[in-house]
Amino acid sequence: MRDALAERLLAQVMGWSIEDIARERPDLQAMADHKYDEYQQFSPGMRFVESLAVWLNNFETKEERRIAYDFIKTHLVFISEAEMRLLVSLAYPDVIRPILMKEAASLLSLPEFQVAKIASSIEFNLLRRKSLFLGLSDGARMDYFRRVSGLNNEQVHVDYRIEEKTATDMGAELRQDVNALTGDSKIASAARFEMVFLLNDFAGSSDTLLRRENEEVKGKVAKAMESILTLQRTPPLIEASSVKVIIILYVATEMAIKNLKERLLSFGLPDWPACEVKAVYLLSENVRVNQMSEPQFDAILQKYYDPSIMDLHLKKGGSDVIYGYAGCALPLVLAHNTPNNSLYLLWANKPELKTCALFPRVGRHKEDT
Repeated sequence: MRDALAERLLAQVMGWSIEDIARERPDLQAMADHKYDEYQQFSPGMRFVESLAVWLNNFETKEERRIAYDFIKTHLVFISEAEMRLLVSLAYPDVIRPILMKEAASLLSLPEFQVAKIASSIEFNLLRRKSLFLGLSDGARMDYFRRVSGLNNEQVHVDYRIEEKTATDMGAELRQDVNALTGDSKIASAARFEMVFLLNDFAGSSDTLLRRENEEVKGKVAKAMESILTLQRTPPLIEASSVKVIIILYVATEMAIKNLKERLLSFGLPDWPACEVKAVYLLSENVRVNQMSEPQFDAILQKYYDPSIMDLHLKKGGSDVIYGYAGCALPLVLAHNTPNNSLYLLWANKPELKTCALFPRVGRHKEDT
């Protein structure tokens, strides 16, 4: 009954005939059932078709509603919770393991195509155990990552900040396991983590990860680097002069990868370890929306933008968020929340705004509500 009422409301907003409803119903049901109904920030009782009807009612003309509806059907990128979990499960075998294999091949002076020989070597198994995995946010899903990757509990930590007692315990476990692998107590006593992987779910502009603000280097990566440096305390968990840091992003834009690499080079501090950036799933540039690619929807974005959405946080990314924070222009929704890098009309969610959101965003900052 509720679905039928939502469908009738949508038909009324769109001015659909019975034939139109019959044509659109299968697509709407597929979008709602397979993905969009699972959006976690809908208000209680709200589901996708209802939200879509209310959102389309923002627009003044039937033609604008048609353009907006077609845009959602053909351009929206919605990453469900199941899809994100799949990306988490692929992070180790598709991205991290090849990095470890390459390092081990170098240590063994073997060509990388000798996969079986490298994977069975003590060098590879030692390097795997001497890798530390840290979460940059809750979105890193470190508990699930550890289970699907088959890693030791003492080398995976939910946060990049490690308390001294925890670090001491992790070091003791590392030395114990290295001793079991090598049978050499001298080698084991000197064991340190040689690679640190920093994991995060999404990056649109990379500002949250690394930026310069008022001449200070800020962001989660900067804080993680500071934390890594503290792990040199006695007994040391890592050796900062030789450790390699790899940032692993489950989903990232090409802009974010480019920005992060450039920023690591341009204002990474001298005592920071060497750092690489990898993405499990890369959102290509052609996903982004602009005036040339979608002129009709772009006109709607311009017409219905409300500058009162801007707060102190959003202003760090530019003068407006018509195309989202830092102009990322993404038609992207994540099941748990919509990034503010996405198009303004998808997520902007304040009572005083002229329009309501299709997938309302819950902000992380006090100003970003």
